Amino acid sequence: MSTTKSISETPTQSISTSQGFETSTAWYNLHTSTPSISTLQQSEKSITLFISQTPTASISTLPGSKAITTESSTLSIFSNRSPETFSTVSILETSTPSPTKNSNSPLTTPSACDGVTVTIQLNKVTSDQIILVVIARGESNGALYNVSLSNGTDLLSSNQTQSRSEVTFVQLKPSFQYQVFVQQLSCPHNDIYNSSIWTAGVSFSAKVTINEEFNEQFKNISSAEYKNFTDNFIQEVTSNLDQKSKELVNSGKMRIDITSIEQGSVVVNFSIATDPAENLTLSDISTTFSEALENSTLQLDSFNFTETDICVSGQAGCSQFATCTSYSLVPCQCLPGYSGTSPSVPGRFCEGFICCGADFGVNCIEPSRYG
Repeated sequence: MSTTKSISETPTQSISTSQGFETSTAWYNLHTSTPSISTLQQSEKSITLFISQTPTASISTLPGSKAITTESSTLSIFSNRSPETFSTVSILETSTPSPTKNSNSPLTTPSACDGVTVTIQLNKVTSDQIILVVIARGESNGALYNVSLSNGTDLLSSNQTQSRSEVTFVQLKPSFQYQVFVQQLSCPHNDIYNSSIWTAGVSFSAKVTINEEFNEQFKNISSAEYKNFTDNFIQEVTSNLDQKSKELVNSGKMRIDITSIEQGSVVVNFSIATDPAENLTLSDISTTFSEALENSTLQLDSFNFTETDICVSGQAGCSQFATCTSYSLVPCQCLPGYSGTSPSVPGRFCEGFICCGADFGVNCIEPSRYG
């Protein structure tokens, strides 16, 4: 069952719907010079926004929803989450002129869209860059795709491209999990392809015990006490790093993240992720951060450092159909019977085949599993 609601021609409207979505807020920024009459249609699987004047719209969503940018007259957001209570959609109209509409991306009939499948091929993944290509099967000639990158909280970048054309995302963090979303603009009702991609990086784990009374609010990562403590801790550490390490932090080639605060005086667990090109070893990290901690005003009790096994932590980003070799420059390799669909970045996406005959790999007829 679905419900339909109309949106009046006022600059800002909030619409609450009660079927199919967990509580969250999705922001639709409609870049139009004049207001448009729109309709919101909701079903158990999606929220669809119909816009009468087909303006370009950029959409960013909170975690759990998917983000797209489209010039079509139908915009869809699909949720991974189980149907629950309410979803609120806020529509903000601005005076930003709409970009020129691309006439090469008309809406495709539902029957033509049914045969379209979308995947991606990774051409390059470094600590600060992802280069990929959209691979579409069953598409119409000249079809446009919107490719978006999210850090799990915010929509970072969005690009329009055709199949087989490269899309590049830059200024990324090392050893960080990003989400990529792809939708064919002429088939807005089709599922939005999404995949998680880890950037390259060498990671280290640190545990520091501080001789300080534990605050129960440290268990709540949303509390002001937790935020103030973690901000002060990172500031104390980074301000006492050597000049080269400070430059790495400032350039984004090294990042420091608090992973948890535990009781036992105050035990701070944090991670240090670095660009592999810097060739920093556990000994380097231990020496650098030990000196920074000792020069800080923190009342230290003890500290230690270990190198993270990215195969165990999942940060290697290997396919479920790949093996992972710990502490290797190329950790992921597809399993026997599977082929990598991204030869330049082995083992991230592996595809298997349905085969006829007794010998596996002989007379394979179609892709069967992908991941």
